[in-house]
Amino acid sequence: MSTSTKLRKTYSGIFGNQVVLKNVKSNSVMTMKPLKPAKELSVKQLVARQRFQCAIDYARRMMQDPVLLAKYKAKAGPGKTAFRLAVKDFMNPPMVLEIDASGYHGNAGEVISVKALDDFELASVRVNITAADGTLVEEGDCLLNLPAVRYHYTATVQVTDITGATITAIARDLPDNATELTVAL
Repeated sequence: MSTSTKLRKTYSGIFGNQVVLKNVKSNSVMTMKPLKPAKELSVKQLVARQRFQCAIDYARRMMQDPVLLAKYKAKAGPGKTAFRLAVKDFMNPPMVLEIDASGYHGNAGEVISVKALDDFELASVRVNITAADGTLVEEGDCLLNLPAVRYHYTATVQVTDITGATITAIARDLPDNATELTVAL
């Protein structure tokens, strides 16, 4: 076995239309040429490819934004890049785990608590309160309550009857993926 670094540093690509030489983490790797898929891709595979392409596009845009780039670089650990972290962030949407409306009885000043998280960072958490007939009562942004790691929304409108009303919490992350959860009162 040769340990020459000349070959590793100067050559890469397909040789003899059968073997691929590539450099991975300063090591030379020789593999068989990848085969093209024999059948056409399914709709699910095409959607996954399109979503991944959108993630790559987001990461490229993020690299041009100094503020976002600084955020991703700050959280990128050893062996990870800001670009890779941005792709991962795009591919993993946020989650709304719980809406606690036990302290809300339709009065202004009462608090609705939302438990939401993301693998990187949440951009916003919003709450919509809708009456039983479907009309929007109020909506607004939640504030992060750090000791409890929950988002709190303080109601501003007095509602006389909350029977059949719904509360929807919408969490958005930096790539603008959104997830929502609705509970009925």
